[in-house]
Amino acid sequence: MTSAALRRYLAVLGVLVLFSLSPLAGLGGLVVAALIVAPLGIILGLAGLLEKGSGFDHQLAILFWTFAALMALTALWFALRAARHHDHANHDLGRAATASAATAVAAPVVICLCYRALGL
Repeated sequence: MTSAALRRYLAVLGVLVLFSLSPLAGLGGLVVAALIVAPLGIILGLAGLLEKGSGFDHQLAILFWTFAALMALTALWFALRAARHHDHANHDLGRAATASAATAVAAPVVICLCYRALGL
């Protein structure tokens, strides 16, 4: 990955975070609800683990924070890989690992902000 490509990629991630802070974040929340929350509810329901009412909200919160913690650890791992690649003069691989670390940080932020914009 070239440095220009990395800058463009980080700019796209920044735009996604800014979008999730904007008044249009509810549209992103609808996408999150359709692509993540609904299938998760269906899977929990089929497994017999779905709690009714506010219990599902608590299940979602626990699953989200677990996901966010795993993504934070993943981001740290990718950052370590990026540092190792840069130390060994593999700058292209280092930039790719940096992009992966930034994605691991930005994804839970965008998902959380967009879903909260729905006000559910």
